[in-house]
Amino acid sequence: MAQNAPPKEEHIYKLPSSIKYVDTDNDEFISQEEALVIFDQYLSNKARDLKADLIDDVECTVMDLIAYMEGVSCDDIKRTVAAKRFIELYYANKFHPTDETPFGLQLGFGESNNEGTLEEGPDTAYVSEPLYRIEKSQTAGFDKYFSVGAQLTAVYQNPFKYKNQAGENSQAIEWKKETLVLVTLPVNFKPWKGAIINLSPEFAGGNGVGNGAGLAGYPNALYGYPQATPYLLRAQYKQEFLFTRNQNSSLKTAELLVGKFILQEAFDGNAYSGDPKRDFLNFNHTMFSAWDAATTAYGFTYGTAIRLNFNTSQINFALATVDKQGGGPTADWNVKQAQSYNLQFVQKIKLLRKTGTIRLLGFCNRAFSGSYSNFVTDTTDNSSYFPDSLKSYKAKYGFGVDMDLALSDNLGFFARYSWNDGKTESMGYTQADQSINAGLTYSLGKYKRSNDLLGISASINDLSKGHRNFLAKGGTGFMIGDGSLNYKSEMVAEIFFRTNIVKGVDITFNYQYIANAAYNKDRGNMHFLGWRLNVEF
Repeated sequence: MAQNAPPKEEHIYKLPSSIKYVDTDNDEFISQEEALVIFDQYLSNKARDLKADLIDDVECTVMDLIAYMEGVSCDDIKRTVAAKRFIELYYANKFHPTDETPFGLQLGFGESNNEGTLEEGPDTAYVSEPLYRIEKSQTAGFDKYFSVGAQLTAVYQNPFKYKNQAGENSQAIEWKKETLVLVTLPVNFKPWKGAIINLSPEFAGGNGVGNGAGLAGYPNALYGYPQATPYLLRAQYKQEFLFTRNQNSSLKTAELLVGKFILQEAFDGNAYSGDPKRDFLNFNHTMFSAWDAATTAYGFTYGTAIRLNFNTSQINFALATVDKQGGGPTADWNVKQAQSYNLQFVQKIKLLRKTGTIRLLGFCNRAFSGSYSNFVTDTTDNSSYFPDSLKSYKAKYGFGVDMDLALSDNLGFFARYSWNDGKTESMGYTQADQSINAGLTYSLGKYKRSNDLLGISASINDLSKGHRNFLAKGGTGFMIGDGSLNYKSEMVAEIFFRTNIVKGVDITFNYQYIANAAYNKDRGNMHFLGWRLNVEF
C-alpha cells in the first residue's frame, strides 16, 4: 500500500525520539514504510497501541514526523483544531495512489469547477481504511483560514545576595522577589496557500528582579519593558514557497517574513536551549549573549527575513531596524543610516554516530551610539557618559557558533560561543562582548514522562577592554553600571526541572547562581530561586 521508500538521506528536522522504535532496521533513518506504522495506528484510532512516550501528545509527535519527512515546519499547525485534519490529508496523499476512488469527495473535500461540481483536488485521495470518517465541523470554513491560540506564562523569582551592591549608581540597589505574567494571544490568518498573517497581542504584568537591570546574565529572559497596556508583539506576513516537485533540486522550501517580528525567530534555534517559556530562563542560556541582537526592549524588531531550506542545511538572512537608544522601546527609523544585517548558516551533522546541528551566525549593526574610546567623565560625581555630540552612526560586528547533539533518545548536549568587537555601546540584547555557554537536558521519556525535562547549564561573560574602562570610570549601560568596577568575568549556572501537570500545562522549578554580578568582583555572588507556570491553548 505504501510507496517505495526513498533513498536514505539526512533531514532538516529532527526525528522525535519517542517514535524511533519504528526504526526496525536500526539504520537511524525512518523510511516511508516504517513511518506508515505510526500513521496506520494513529488514523485507525489505535493511538493507545503506540509506545507510551507518544501517548501524552500524539498529534504533536505525528506532526513532528511529518516535518521530518518533508523538511518543512509544522509548528503553526500544532495544537490547533486543524491538526487532526492536516494529518489525515497528509496521510492520504502520501501513502495512497491518486487513481483510487477518492474517499474525500464523499465528504465534500474538493474544489468546484465552472459547472459547480466538485473536482478531485490534491487533498481528496482518501481511502476508507484505516482512515476513519471525518465529520464535517461547523467551524471548518473558519479553521481553513484562521487559527487562534493563547499562552499564559508566569515567572516568580526570589533573589538572595551575599554581598551588598558596590556604589550608589548601581542600577539594581534594591533586589526583591518579583512576579512577571505574560499573556500572548496569537491569531493566524491564512489567506492563500503557504501564506500566514500573524498578529500576536501580548500583555505583560508585574516586574523582573532588579527592574530588568543589574546583571549581564539577567535571570529572566522573558522580561521586557514595564508598561500598563497591551502591546503588539508580532504583526507579520510569512510566505512559504515549495520546491519539492523538482527532484533534482537540493532546495526544498523558501520562506519570506516581513513586518514586526522577534529577530531570534527568523533563525534556526538550539533544540535544547532557546525557549525561556519552556526551558532555561537566563539570558545567557537562551541565545548568543554577545549577539547585540536588534530588538527593542519589548523583544521585537521591524524588517524582513528570508529562509532557504535544503536537504541537510539551511540559510537564514534578516535585515532589521535597530534601537533608537540602547535598550530602548523604540526603533530608529532613519533606516538609511541605521540597520542590522544578520546571516546564519545551519548544517546537520553526525559526530561519533550521534546526530546534531551546528549553526554559524554573523551580524553587523549600524546604530547611533557612542564609542568606548571617546566619552565624557564628570569629575563632580565620578560618572561617565556619551553626549549626543560624541555619538554618530557606527558599525558593530560579531559572530556566534552554536551546536546541539543528541547523545541519546533522552539526553541532549548544547554549546554556544559568541563575540563582538566591543568598540561601541551595547544597544539590544545584553551587555556582553564575549560569551561561552554549555549544558545538558534530559527528558524523562524513559519513565513515561516525555514532557518532563531536567536541564543544567553554565556560562561565562566577558567585556572588551574599552567597555571595562568605561564602566570603571563610572559609566552605565542599559543593563549594568555600578559607578566603579573591580573587573572579573561574570559567571552563571542554572538548573531547572519542568513537569507536565495536564496537557498544555507545565510547571518549572528554577535555580540560578551568578558570580561576580555585572563583572564586578565587589558585588559578590547571587542566588535566584523561582518557578514558572506555562499554559498553552
